[in-house]
Amino acid sequence: MSGQYHVDDRESLVAAVLDDLAGPVLLVDPDIRLLAAVAEHGAKAETLPSLQVFAREDVLKTVRDDFLVSTLLGDLLETEAVELRVLPSPTPNTLFVTEDALSAVVSADGGVSALGSEDGEFVTDAHDTYSGQYETAESFDLRTPGRERILETLADRLGEPSAETVEAALATLADRPDGGEVDGVALSLLTVAYHEGQLYEVSRWGEDIGMASKATFSRTKTDLEDEGYVTTEKVPVDVGRPRQRLLLTEGTATDDDAAARLAEIALSI
Repeated sequence: MSGQYHVDDRESLVAAVLDDLAGPVLLVDPDIRLLAAVAEHGAKAETLPSLQVFAREDVLKTVRDDFLVSTLLGDLLETEAVELRVLPSPTPNTLFVTEDALSAVVSADGGVSALGSEDGEFVTDAHDTYSGQYETAESFDLRTPGRERILETLADRLGEPSAETVEAALATLADRPDGGEVDGVALSLLTVAYHEGQLYEVSRWGEDIGMASKATFSRTKTDLEDEGYVTTEKVPVDVGRPRQRLLLTEGTATDDDAAARLAEIALSI
């Protein structure tokens, strides 16, 4: 490992550092931008060393609230490539640490760098200190299903076209600064309404995968109705109460702009 990197963006830095390290790698005190870079790199990388993320609770909660980042990070959590634990207090530097390597992350106007230490005793002490703290630290529950699981189960339960629409909608948000603020429940409901599916099916799916409760889906459906984006019609069943088919109101979206339009609406809810 050279230990010295200077690149234009955080994702390139994460890729360069992790490509040089063998796991487990302890990432100490990352900010939201670096964690987003970890999630984005992990979505593309063929291999990733085991990564133990030791981050402040406010940073982890911010990640949880960012649907784009949290679903990508959720993929890494579900494959056990990444683990999250709560750092009790800030550290002087953001660090990548292993038993025999350490790099401190430094940001500047011209890019971002990782500067390695060649002091073996210092590296050992830092690793022992932070790994010891990590072992006793509280785990953090992201409470967000992974992106792959969302799309795969949505295709299985509500049809491939619904999964394709959600995937396309998320792609339109990827380069937007506010893209992570999208409401995943609203996007799911709008997508199913576009494909004329049932509220019962999408809410049961969302609860089963841990996205949100049926009550949250119901409340969000009401919000979408109140805003004039969604309407429903009754679907008779052989036994029990009729179910509701979700429909977009006239003019809400066309086939030409459906994914982008549904993403835009889900951002506004």
